[in-house]
Amino acid sequence: MAKKRIIFEGNNVKYFPITNVGGDQFKAQAAFQGNLADRINNVLKFSIGKVETESKIKAYEYAAANPITFSQYQNASPQERNELLPKGTNVFNSTLRNAQINFLATDVAMAASKKISELELNANNTDMGVEEFEIQLNQIVDGYTKSFLEIDGEGAVTVKAKLATMAHTSLNGYYDKKIKLAKDIKDATVKDYANTSINDVGKIIQANGAFFEIYDDVDGVVVKQSVDEHIKKEKNRVRLELLIKGYKDIDGWSADWDAEVVKQKQMYLDGYYITPDVQESVKQANDMYDEAESGNFGGNQNMQEIYKSLDNKEKDAYLDKVEEWKDGVANKKKDRDEALAIDQSNLIKNTNIKFHEAIKENDYEKAVEAVNDMKDIPGAGDAYIAILKDFETKEQGGAFTDPLEFDKLEEMLIMGTITNEDIDKAYAARDITAKQRSDFKLAKDKRLTSTFKQADAYLKKAIGYEDTRITIGDSEEKTLAFERYRVKSIELYEYFLNTPDVTANELIAQAKEIVGKTTAIQDAKAKILKTRTEIKTTKYGQFTMNSNAMFVYAKKVGLTEAKTKSEFDNLFTTVEGVSTIISVLDSIKLIPEGGERSIEGTGILGSDVMQETVTRPLSITNDNIDILRSKLLAYQTLLIEDQQWAV
Repeated sequence: MAKKRIIFEGNNVKYFPITNVGGDQFKAQAAFQGNLADRINNVLKFSIGKVETESKIKAYEYAAANPITFSQYQNASPQERNELLPKGTNVFNSTLRNAQINFLATDVAMAASKKISELELNANNTDMGVEEFEIQLNQIVDGYTKSFLEIDGEGAVTVKAKLATMAHTSLNGYYDKKIKLAKDIKDATVKDYANTSINDVGKIIQANGAFFEIYDDVDGVVVKQSVDEHIKKEKNRVRLELLIKGYKDIDGWSADWDAEVVKQKQMYLDGYYITPDVQESVKQANDMYDEAESGNFGGNQNMQEIYKSLDNKEKDAYLDKVEEWKDGVANKKKDRDEALAIDQSNLIKNTNIKFHEAIKENDYEKAVEAVNDMKDIPGAGDAYIAILKDFETKEQGGAFTDPLEFDKLEEMLIMGTITNEDIDKAYAARDITAKQRSDFKLAKDKRLTSTFKQADAYLKKAIGYEDTRITIGDSEEKTLAFERYRVKSIELYEYFLNTPDVTANELIAQAKEIVGKTTAIQDAKAKILKTRTEIKTTKYGQFTMNSNAMFVYAKKVGLTEAKTKSEFDNLFTTVEGVSTIISVLDSIKLIPEGGERSIEGTGILGSDVMQETVTRPLSITNDNIDILRSKLLAYQTLLIEDQQWAV
């Protein structure tokens, strides 16, 4: 069963009396409440300000860490642009937007500056006009400003101000450069005209000399005036033109003009001595200097008047040049003469060397060529006479004789088998000299005279040599018999040749005397002669002991003091000389076969100083050297025995 609702009776809430409180109490309480509200507001404002500051700092830090470029913004999509430049009323977004806009403005300014620099470079390279330059500058400024309007209107104003300042500076600089360039071109043009006018002075003087002819249009005649008068008029005309054109250095130009007049006058006078007609002989140079000094110039009126127009100082300067030329002519001739003398001396020296080398090499044709060369040298008269005399002496002395061929002819002479053809053939081959050719022909004929034949026949029989019974080379005895006969026959012939009008009986008596001297000593001498001849003439390939190559080698290595081939051949006649020859052979063995050896200039073999190299004379082998060495030792023994017989 429901609970019975309780119903309160009315008027149960009675009035409760409150103690009476005054108004001041409530005012104080209200004031306290008001101060508390202000404090709370201040705390709230501080807290909000601190948050805003922190938001701004974070926005700037973000912008600095994530800067955007103008090209980045242009290439971004609308959504990306909103993210790059956020819009909103909160502190962070607004601060970030402002910071990024500042970065963009800076980037735009830098990009515009680069474009302006490129424009300046192109303008300088293409000589762009100022108006065109200004148009393109404005295009750069307007283009970047319009692009920035899409970003921020206020920022665009700032950007345009910056770009306008940059463009103004660039335009002023370009304008100043153009003005300076135009001025420089004008100054250069005027200066070039000034210089050209001075150059024209030379053309006037060089073409006309002292007088200038002009045509008078009024009278229709040619008027002759001095070149000085004409040049003076030209100077005044050009001076007035230069003043009108603003040329500043008039005084300098005037001085240069006057100096050029003097210079060109002197150059005109230079033609007096610097011409193809001047042969530059010393006499001519002296005469021309005297003419110039007198002012006569060989009667040349133009030059006379030009010379007169110069002052004394200018005349002296010109005469100094003429004197220098005159002295130069003399010096040139002296130098040419000295050079010619040196060349002639060297040529004479070299020709003499060629001649003496020919003598050393027993080369007749080379010697004759050297003599002819000396004959053709200008001014070598004395040297030619000397070398010709030397040649004749060498020829007569047998310097060009081939010992082998000479010995053959002598054997044929003594055996009576020689003919004029044999002698001429030997001479044609230059195996004997002209004198020897004459001597052989004379001996051939004189030995056929009855006087000599009688005495020579006795000599043969007494010595034991008869042509019909003995042949050379049949035996050592027969060969020695011939050698004895040859020695005595030569002795007999020399007596016959040097004793004019000798009778047959007298010559036979001389033969008997010669035969009476034949002893063991003569036999030994004959053997010595035979052995020596064999050693000297036996061929080993191309090598023989009496070859000129042997002498040249011995002299080169310094093992002989013999200065001529004849002196070297004399070494074979003495014991000491043979020892020297053996030493020469021994030195050859020090040279490798087919090789060469370095020697010192003093001629001492084995030196480390590589001044000259030597090769084996005519490629002689070691075996050949050993054979010759043994023969020389045996031959040396014969010489020693001969010395003992003599004692």
